[in-house]
Amino acid sequence: MTVFASFGSEGGAVCQPTHYFSSDPSKVSVHPGSGLVTFISVGSATICAQPNQATSQPQTCGTFTTTVVSTPNQAPTVTFSANPQSINQGQSSNLVWSTTNATSCTASGGWSGGKSVPNGSEMVTPSVTTTYMLTCVGPGGQASGSTTVTVATPPPPPPPPAPTVTLNFNPTSVSQGGSSNGNWTSTNAVSCTKSNGWNGAAGTSGSQTVVLSQTTTFRVTCVNSAGVSAYDEKTVTVTAPSCPSSIDYTPSGGSIAVGQVRQLTVSNWPSSSSCQPFWYSRDPSKLQVNGGDTMVIINGQTYYGGIHGNIRGIWTGTVEACVQTSLVTPQVLKCYTWTVVP
Repeated sequence: MTVFASFGSEGGAVCQPTHYFSSDPSKVSVHPGSGLVTFISVGSATICAQPNQATSQPQTCGTFTTTVVSTPNQAPTVTFSANPQSINQGQSSNLVWSTTNATSCTASGGWSGGKSVPNGSEMVTPSVTTTYMLTCVGPGGQASGSTTVTVATPPPPPPPPAPTVTLNFNPTSVSQGGSSNGNWTSTNAVSCTKSNGWNGAAGTSGSQTVVLSQTTTFRVTCVNSAGVSAYDEKTVTVTAPSCPSSIDYTPSGGSIAVGQVRQLTVSNWPSSSSCQPFWYSRDPSKLQVNGGDTMVIINGQTYYGGIHGNIRGIWTGTVEACVQTSLVTPQVLKCYTWTVVP
């Protein structure tokens, strides 16, 4: 800071200073000719002038003392904001700041590092709601600012469409031992499974021919990518043939050695009958039945179809060998006891 020194006169004499000086130039300096005073540091000093009166006698017109008072440093300020403050995932926001009386700024929170002064900007792309802080320091202290960028949570994706499945059989009614072709299609499915009258994995579309001995319901179940399932099922009817009201076979029981094979024959079976007799053993571990024209397994029991059937001794014991008029109800059954001997 600078001022001009001014002096009055003693005893009414007019002073015309021609030379100025300071008692402590390290605190207050003065231009010797102009009297321009410059304040250097905190403290006080005396400014003197050497006047020149009309009598040409040197005379000191006076002195004055000035005190230099230091001005305190101003505290820094920070203005900090985000634009926009709310975004969706994947979008960006611009952080903008301005400062006064600051010499440096440091970021924290959702960002880091030194930042420019007195102002600056930076783009950020947070994945979640984040608070950003900026601390600035200067000779007068420090100041901080913060701003929060809110990231909207995206809505969950829509569920995949529900699956559909369509199952059909052709024909839907067969006679005993007849076949039918099953065909299935699906939409929005990733896998399908067969159950009930058939089993195993199935493609999302396909076909399979089945041979039926009795009325059977078939099912196909399909699942989409979310685990939602749907199914369709169809029933194929096996029509009961016109069967004889009685059945018998020869030989009508007896003994059979282990390893021996004997043939059994249905007695008096009418050639016009649409039925087919089926043979089975009550205990295949002791007496085995096989042969015949066809083989059908129902609920774990093996049946052999035909007028003739063979029995074979497997293990000693007493077992019944049976024949029945058909595999569908109503049916007539005839069993005889066989003794398996060593």
